[in-house]
Amino acid sequence: MFFHFILTVGSFVTFLCVCCVTSSDCDKPVFTPSRLVVKFRDSAKARCDVCKNDCHYEKMGLEKSVGKVSQNGTTFFWTVESLTEWGSEPMCFYNMKTGGQCFTTLPLILYQPPQSVSMSVVNHTGPMTECSEYTLQCIVGNIAPAEHLTVTFYRGSTPLGHRTSNSTTKEPVTETFTLSYRTRRQDDGAQFWCEAKLELGPEGPQRPPVVKSEKLTAAVKYLTCPDKPVFTPSRLVVKYGDTANATCVSSRDNCHNEYFNLNVTLGNVNKNGSKLSWRVDNMTEWDPNTVCFFGLDDKQCKVSLPVTVYKPPQSVSIRVVNHIGPKTECGEHTLQCIVGNVAPAEHLTVTFYRGSTPLGHRTSNSTTKRPVNETFTLRFNTRKEDFGAQFWCEAKLELGPEGPQRPPVVKSEKLTAAVKYLTCPDKPVFTPSRLVVKYGDPADATCVSSRDNCLYDFLNLTVTLGNVNKIGSKLSWRVDNMTEWDPNTVCFFELDDEQCKVSLPVTVYKPPQSVSIRVVNDTVPMTECSEYTLQCIVGNVAPAEHLTVTFYRGSTPLGHRTSNSTTKTPVNETFTLRFNTSKEDFGAQFWCEAKLELGPEGPQRPPVVKSEKLTATFDCWKRLFGPTDGAASVFHHVFILCFMFLICLCLS
Repeated sequence: MFFHFILTVGSFVTFLCVCCVTSSDCDKPVFTPSRLVVKFRDSAKARCDVCKNDCHYEKMGLEKSVGKVSQNGTTFFWTVESLTEWGSEPMCFYNMKTGGQCFTTLPLILYQPPQSVSMSVVNHTGPMTECSEYTLQCIVGNIAPAEHLTVTFYRGSTPLGHRTSNSTTKEPVTETFTLSYRTRRQDDGAQFWCEAKLELGPEGPQRPPVVKSEKLTAAVKYLTCPDKPVFTPSRLVVKYGDTANATCVSSRDNCHNEYFNLNVTLGNVNKNGSKLSWRVDNMTEWDPNTVCFFGLDDKQCKVSLPVTVYKPPQSVSIRVVNHIGPKTECGEHTLQCIVGNVAPAEHLTVTFYRGSTPLGHRTSNSTTKRPVNETFTLRFNTRKEDFGAQFWCEAKLELGPEGPQRPPVVKSEKLTAAVKYLTCPDKPVFTPSRLVVKYGDPADATCVSSRDNCLYDFLNLTVTLGNVNKIGSKLSWRVDNMTEWDPNTVCFFELDDEQCKVSLPVTVYKPPQSVSIRVVNDTVPMTECSEYTLQCIVGNVAPAEHLTVTFYRGSTPLGHRTSNSTTKTPVNETFTLRFNTSKEDFGAQFWCEAKLELGPEGPQRPPVVKSEKLTATFDCWKRLFGPTDGAASVFHHVFILCFMFLICLCLS
């Protein structure tokens, strides 16, 4: 009998190992939908396609604890008219030819929205007091599944915080959520409430079930704290490692002494009636927290004692940054003062000196209370007079009226300057030496210093537009879009209290926008043997001082004109030429040409703009009846008399 029992148990274990272990490589059944979210008592349905290839038709199925199953080949259909079973998850399976079972479980969430949501204040009734902490409580009743529940606390329309449940049970439960809240005077009359929301994911309802609590109107009692405790001294400054003491008293007659106290992070507190005494034998904290308080209507009236723990600088040294040997006159150098192991650095002031003359002060931006090493710099231009001068720095802790009245001061060693004299024989050199650029075009130039003994750190370029790039002793200037008519570009280095500098002449030009010709006072047609004034109008050109205008009769130049303008920006210029007409000018074409001659650095085909052509016409009657000279006079008058006789004959 015992042997039969052993055999039975062994067979059952073998069945579990062979049939109930799913192969990771099997063609698992597929549920549609792949995840199901159903409201309690609602209907539900799903379909399962068991397999595609490796199926034993007589060994497949859909296991469920509720509902009906129908089959069509390798497809099973599960339906439930009213789902009321919590934790039910159908399983679809088939047995593999190689042994073992391949199965898929349908994730099913059966949910029930909250049946009730209520709001309360824990262990409190009646008005609240300002500046006090209360616990708001939201109770959500008969909700499932709680793990998908989010509760939000509100003050009016402002969310105060969110809470979620740690419950993993599938059945409906009642959950309680709390939020700590410190009241303010502005909360009087405010409405507090909470909201429970079931967030069930994309398969759930897309308007998640939401239930709100009633609104709880707060009544807040205003408090004041007219007389805070008083520290003596009101601020404490103590050297690290020294002793320190202070007292705190309460001036309120209605304050019970048993609620009067002193919070400290080191030292001892002694209480004598309404007086608290604090003493530290060895100050070993850099930022001690010392607070004196008493209770007032469930509120603390408190005051903190500002304590500054200081440590004078352990060391102070001065040096020249990145420089060894003699300094160069006209050179800019950086003095560096290093202050070691000082606290608190925010009270530190460093002064640089040349002999007894202060050169400048520096302060720290550090807010740490502990000792730090701080480095301060000062840029200084050397002169000939600095030869043999002594440079040094001084670190001072200025701790105010509560600190030592001879503030701790530590001085550096003195640094004697050796200055090498220079002159300025070689100015910087621009390439090109003159720049001509069209307005709106790019432009570039370089500047180098030819001095071997000039420190390249002091070479600089002042520009009014564009970008400057420095590589060693070479400065490159580039403008992507020339939009200034008179850019100021200066390359320089400092030398003996003066600048060795050179300016780059830059001509920004704009060809004429228009050129037109006309006769002054518009006398058309002209008459021969008369003097006229031709006018050439050049519009929107720069710079006008480089402009030359030429008047033409046909292809024959009649004269040149230039402008007296010295402005760099575009202008309109008008040029005139006086001209006497003759018979040969009848039908001749007059025009003018504007040319910008910008020199060898400018375009080698200078910008030229021509006007339209003006055709000259004469009055024919003037030519007919006008006076004549010489031998033709008699013939001219006879012709006129004959012409008049013919007219009279025609009229009669």
